[in-house]
Amino acid sequence: MQGGNPLDQVSFDVTGHTFKGEQGNVRVWWSPHGDAIGLYHHALPPDIAASPTSRAQLVQYYAKMASEAGIGVLEVEPIVVDGLVAVRTLFKAPQQPNGRTYIASLTLPFREFSYVLKAQCAEQGMTGVRDSIVLDELLLSGGVRFDGEPRTAVGWTMDPQVPPGPLVYNKSEAPEYDARFPEHPLSRARAILRHLEATTRVSHAVRGAAPFVWPAG
Repeated sequence: MQGGNPLDQVSFDVTGHTFKGEQGNVRVWWSPHGDAIGLYHHALPPDIAASPTSRAQLVQYYAKMASEAGIGVLEVEPIVVDGLVAVRTLFKAPQQPNGRTYIASLTLPFREFSYVLKAQCAEQGMTGVRDSIVLDELLLSGGVRFDGEPRTAVGWTMDPQVPPGPLVYNKSEAPEYDARFPEHPLSRARAILRHLEATTRVSHAVRGAAPFVWPAG
């Protein structure tokens, strides 16, 4: 791929979105709900040291990076975007003084560069409502129980492949609760990911570039 602006080579449906500008290697839009969506071009060879054929390997790779950055892993999945192998990730980061920001990304790697579509959806107003409602329901049903000293919510975490901690994936963050909490930033992040997966298009120029060599599974 030679000449022109590399950000012109990847697009998605921006109907209803507000273009906020371009700086360096990123273009930014606001979604209809006010969440930031960025299209990034990284002119460096990707360093994904995991195979798309092994979810466990991908999770371990991204969980290590997330732990070093002080954020939590919710989802890591190999997917296909416009016919190309990509990685779908969903993280959560702590806000100050409270709340969470959910960071949703699609990464399209090539041998010498990569594209990343990333959305950041922040929790605003009263925080923790989704967690509290679902936790109360699961305590009543017996799906979660408190045990030990200090008290631990047994059965509250979702993914045994990710080390436990305050930012571990919990049951209130499961996709089946998104419809009940459509305005929650996690529900919005997943909706954005679905939109990006369905509408992202990659140019023929990029498709002709040398493909990324994935590690063996």
